[in-house]
Amino acid sequence: MDDDGTWWTVGELALASGVSVRVLRHWDALGVVCPERTPSGHRRYGPAHVTRLYRALALRRTGLELRRIAALLDHEDPDPAATLRAHLDDVEEDLERRSRLRDRLVAALGSPEPDQLMKVIENMTMFEQYVHGYRPEESTRLADQADALVELLHGGTRFRPGERVLEMGCGVGAQTTTLASRSPHAHFVSCDIAPDSLESASRRVAAAGLTNVEFAAKNVFDLPEPEGGFAEASFDHVFVCFLLEHLPAPVDALERLRRLVRPGGTITVIEGDHGSAGPNWPTASPDAPSPR
Repeated sequence: MDDDGTWWTVGELALASGVSVRVLRHWDALGVVCPERTPSGHRRYGPAHVTRLYRALALRRTGLELRRIAALLDHEDPDPAATLRAHLDDVEEDLERRSRLRDRLVAALGSPEPDQLMKVIENMTMFEQYVHGYRPEESTRLADQADALVELLHGGTRFRPGERVLEMGCGVGAQTTTLASRSPHAHFVSCDIAPDSLESASRRVAAAGLTNVEFAAKNVFDLPEPEGGFAEASFDHVFVCFLLEHLPAPVDALERLRRLVRPGGTITVIEGDHGSAGPNWPTASPDAPSPR
């Protein structure tokens, strides 16, 4: 340890930075910020680790994936300029969307007719109808969530070579890259209702170097289609993660997805149990050992 004794535990760093202990552990495992260890195995962070954490947080806010951040901080990214250009595209896309909203607001103020105001309201809410919203910060949060839950959600998820897999509600591709990289010889069709999310997902998959994914704008309630690639029994498997909670009729959605699966195929559905969360869960004892 440093001679000046300036070291922090993982709990102290989490409290100071606002990054949870769980996320700090995950970032350690991915090589983003790797602390030293005491003889008993406890994590200890020095000034250099805090500096690296600050840089990692700044990069994370641009939407970069954690492994790419680790490579950039270690100067191992094969093409950092291409990485930053891809995320500059995301930023410019968001600025363009905000600019269109600004123009509509200016027009509404110049002509405050009811129909004009309704058009502005529709534009303002178009990207907020999804329960989490479509802001860049939300894309980053979803990617963080997917990174942290990889083994929990995908530990046993594998598809055989040549199989056709539908990922419904792929969003910004937070789960797509994991699915496609773990089953590189299966073919994935990843769908979402939001074109902006599909564009982000496509860039994420391309940045990961994956070539076994195609994207399509689809509404689950319009499926199956009478013919073609989304007709009945057109997929070997269907994968759904954190989709049903956003739908007005989840049972109907599942029935439609079931009709898309060939005989002998499978449907994987992963959802959160938000009803189990409450304000009165017992807290850790003050005498409990500190997290490592």
